[in-house]
Amino acid sequence: MVSRSPLFLVVVLLATSGWVADAKKKKKTKPKDPKPTILPKHLQLCAGKRPLNAKRHGSKLTWLLEASGDATLTFSSSSQHQAACWILYDDVKHGASRNNKEL
Repeated sequence: MVSRSPLFLVVVLLATSGWVADAKKKKKTKPKDPKPTILPKHLQLCAGKRPLNAKRHGSKLTWLLEASGDATLTFSSSSQHQAACWILYDDVKHGASRNNKEL
């Protein structure tokens, strides 16, 4: 029986090595959420303010939509809507130089 033990271990190792390699190949990746689409209603988000430019404000709008969602951002009495209007129009300290990583 002593001579069969090493052979048995070799067979077990060879059998499981393929299974481990398959498990490494089949990594589960989380699907990325698609970026939200900027609609015309988002460009006229804040009442009484000038319409936004999609090229100039697109990255901020996209970030705001990803963070807050369309419903809360377009609901005029929500805190997210008020904060978005402040970020887009009144934030003079970080206006043009704001980086998405800082948001």
